[in-house]
Amino acid sequence: MLQDQLAQSAPRPTEVGAVGLDRHDGSITDRMSSAQIKSSLKAARDAISKKDFPKALDHSRKVLAFDPANYNAHVFAGVSFLNLGQLSDSENAYRQAVAVNPANPLAWQGLANLFERKEDLNGLKEASIALAEIYAQKHVYLNE
Repeated sequence: MLQDQLAQSAPRPTEVGAVGLDRHDGSITDRMSSAQIKSSLKAARDAISKKDFPKALDHSRKVLAFDPANYNAHVFAGVSFLNLGQLSDSENAYRQAVAVNPANPLAWQGLANLFERKEDLNGLKEASIALAEIYAQKHVYLNE
C-alpha cells in the first residue's frame, strides 16, 4: 500500500516518454542526481520543520521513486504520514527505513512515537528494546 502511494506522483519508468526513458531504445537516460536527491531531502526536512507535511511527503516520494532504499526519505515519509494521521502508512514507512538501516535509531524513535500515539504497548516495547540495543552497542563501541 505504501509503495503504491509513494509511486502515485512518480513517473513510471516503463512508459515510453516518461522521465528517464529514451524514446528510441527504452534505456534510462535521465536519473535524479545525488545533488537533486540531497536537495529534495533538504526540502522535505524544511517542510517538516514548517509543518507542511503534504509537501514533505511529496519530496520524500520523489526521492523514493529514484532511490527506494533511501533511509532519510523513508523516515521523512514516516513523519509526514504520522502527522497527517495516516498511522499504518507511517508504520510502513518507518519499517522500510529500519529494513534499510536497522542500526540507525531515527526510524525506531519514529516508531516509538507512533506506538505511543496509538497506545500500542507491544509496538512500543519492540521499539524501546531496539533503541536500547542500538544505544548499548554505541556505548560498547565508544568504550573499547
